[in-house]
Order: sequence, then structure tokens, then C-alpha cells
Amino acid sequence: GELFVCFMLRNMSYDLKSRSLKDGLLHIYWQVEKAKYKTQVKCRLCQIRHFCRQCPGRALVETGNLEMPVEFLCQLAHKNYALANNLNE
Repeated sequence: GELFVCFMLRNMSYDLKSRSLKDGLLHIYWQVEKAKYKTQVKCRLCQIRHFCRQCPGRALVETGNLEMPVEFLCQLAHKNYALANNLNE
């Protein structure tokens, strides 16, 4: 009966046994909406974020920290960015 924002993240949840799915979805949405970086990680200002697969769940599984960049995802994002730029030229 618990609704989670992600199967890898259990810190944002909602008990569906006592309330509606609609209320749960709204609750989870607002939790995500108000979430902010707490540290000065490089992802925070990254200009190619839209090429990246980094997310708090993957960061937690790979590094033990929700905000720590996963290096291979950074490398992959840079390669995807370069490839996209080469295709557009």
C-alpha cells in the first residue's frame, strides 16, 4: 500500500491504505517539485543535463549518495552530446 516516486528511492512515499491514489500522486508530485540540491555537485549547473541519465536513484545505488554524480553516466552524456553535435553539423 505504499506509493513511491521511484522503485530505487524509498524516502519519498505515500500510504495508499488510508488515502486515495489521486491524493498520493499529488503528494508525491509536490515532494519532487520542492526537492532541491543540498550540495554543490557538478550536476547542478551542468549544461548538457538533457543528455544525461543521472538521477537520484541511480546516484544512491552507485555511490550511496543521492546527489553524487555517477561518473560513467557523465562520460556517456558527454559522448551523446558530442555525437548529437556531429550529426547536426
